[in-house]
Amino acid sequence: SWVIGGKIIDVSTMAMRFNATVIGYLVVGQAVDEGLVKNAAEGAGVDLGLVLGNDVALGWPDNERTRTLLLSFAKDTPGGKPRVIESGGDTYTTSVAELDEGAQSHPRIAVARVLAPTIQNFQTLRWLLWAAPVLVALAVLLSFMRPMPRPIARPGEPE
Repeated sequence: SWVIGGKIIDVSTMAMRFNATVIGYLVVGQAVDEGLVKNAAEGAGVDLGLVLGNDVALGWPDNERTRTLLLSFAKDTPGGKPRVIESGGDTYTTSVAELDEGAQSHPRIAVARVLAPTIQNFQTLRWLLWAAPVLVALAVLLSFMRPMPRPIARPGEPE
């Protein structure tokens, strides 16, 4: 990747040869835009950001929480070292990768993913843990409250 005019360009190069002599290079590329970052982030289920220097150039989801989270570990983490961090009450696994080690703008891709969903997602289902014991206790209680049937006396038999 190259940074041209403050934009990250995803490039590919290929040497053009005549016999064993390199006579030129073919360079093709496209700008990395918000749509590409969004598709990559949603497809992988992560928070994703392209970090240039000390700023998130592009990030998804595009909000201040994501930018702060990505910058909090991208500026302190050398490329390739995954880390586990706490942010906003959630635990994230994070990683940073250098896009072009020689560039002055120091472009990096920062990725974060929540390790486990927060407990709030399951609060509404918490009562289900008590449903089975309560139903068993209710059945036992109702069986004891039921009157015991008396045998029907036949004529000529003592009661």
